[in-house]
Amino acid sequence: MHLAKAHNSWLNRDFADANIHYDKARSLAIANGYGFVHFNCGTYSWLTDTPRPPEPHPISVAHWEWHWAPAPQTTPEVCLVLGCDSTYFNFFPKLLASLIQAAETTPPSATIRVVLGVALPTREQLAFLRACSQALAEKNHAVQLSFAWGTLSHPDGASYTCIRYMLLPEITRQYSCPIITLDIDAMIPRDFTNLLRTLKAEYDYGFRLYAFDREGHQLAGEPWGFGATVSYFGETDQLPLLAQELHDYVVTAYNSANPTNWCVDQCGLSAVYHRHIAPRWNSLRIRFMDDDPAIVAMPHHYGMDKDSFRAWDGIVDIVPVYTSLGIDPETARHLGQ
Repeated sequence: MHLAKAHNSWLNRDFADANIHYDKARSLAIANGYGFVHFNCGTYSWLTDTPRPPEPHPISVAHWEWHWAPAPQTTPEVCLVLGCDSTYFNFFPKLLASLIQAAETTPPSATIRVVLGVALPTREQLAFLRACSQALAEKNHAVQLSFAWGTLSHPDGASYTCIRYMLLPEITRQYSCPIITLDIDAMIPRDFTNLLRTLKAEYDYGFRLYAFDREGHQLAGEPWGFGATVSYFGETDQLPLLAQELHDYVVTAYNSANPTNWCVDQCGLSAVYHRHIAPRWNSLRIRFMDDDPAIVAMPHHYGMDKDSFRAWDGIVDIVPVYTSLGIDPETARHLGQ
């Protein structure tokens, strides 16, 4: 009952009342051992003004190691930020190859920076990342790769999705440029450079607002009914603040006492959006990232599951890409399996 009331109040934009009921629904569920169905799991991770016991061992990247590409001579065109564990790393070789292909098809006016965070990578994966970063730097390529790696106190699917947000404060200290956060199971279309130019010229932000109308009103779902698959942040002067708040949200909200922390990344993104971006809807230019043309290619764009998408060569052939970098394409192919 509290959950239904919370959803109803939220959609009627009575956020204070909604949060009262989300708190009660969460407390009752934990006390009685009830579980929420999939899309309601965000109730556990949705933060309100009600204090919660802190997580004894919060997820953190504070002690991760970093490898930075050479510092840019000019402001980068954009920075793509991703995170994964050693298993989902198998999407990265093809994603990187597709971006390199796009940058060589239509060269950008400045470098495109890629920052990947990996939880517990294998030695082979780290060697591959170092080789790619070094080769791209030596060629003075339009794409430059940096990466970070380490452990998480609670390694699971929910914490892995938060890596990209936990990296953001350090990234904004290094680069002052627009940022795109995206899922690891993605590829970059060949016309990405032109799509990016249009995105930067015509929009301040871009989100997967699948539950919103064109006036910015949410019509269905929950506070975390807010796609985190791909997001664009174009207001560079606001990025340090947004980056820190995204970081702080997921670190605070992820709690091992919760039956699940699924949707914690969407909760964080939605909270920052509603605090800093939604109030300025009428003065900002916000792109609905599900609109065509797609800035980033995802499995659902082609009606594929993740494994079929990863194996698909319809966007990029990795062999010529890695051969041109002096990297054995069989190594990339093996890591992509």
